[in-house]
Amino acid sequence: MILTSTMIFVVNSSSLFYVVTFILAFVYVPASVVLTLLLALFFALPGRRARSSPLIERK
Repeated sequence: MILTSTMIFVVNSSSLFYVVTFILAFVYVPASVVLTLLLALFFALPGRRARSSPLIERK
């Protein structure tokens, strides 16, 4: 599996997203629940594969 910069950003920022939902729980619980469900769905779905460049030779 090839890690792209976008994938690395998402993996590194996932903890930050959950911290935001935790803080949001003290302000507005329904929004925190919805955001947590959306994050769980986002991270459960498989990522799209990057298109390979025609200049890169496949082995």
